[in-house]
Amino acid sequence: MANGHTVREGEYISIDGTSGSVYQGQMETVLPHLEDMDEAEELLNWTDQTRTLGVKANADTPQDAAQALALGAEGIG
Repeated sequence: MANGHTVREGEYISIDGTSGSVYQGQMETVLPHLEDMDEAEELLNWTDQTRTLGVKANADTPQDAAQALALGAEGIG
């Protein structure tokens, strides 16, 4: 029980990864758009200059593959 609410086995909760807020039920997810986040783009550019490890992604659908490539994956593995 938390804040007067009991969550039972099989019920959904959703967690906002940015704020840490917890919600009862299933919330709609939103795909990130790094092109809207200048800070993320700058950070990724810095890491590209120094990293030696390649970045690949697992993808089950063409949409997953497109999203992975848009987020900087160098391939699908």
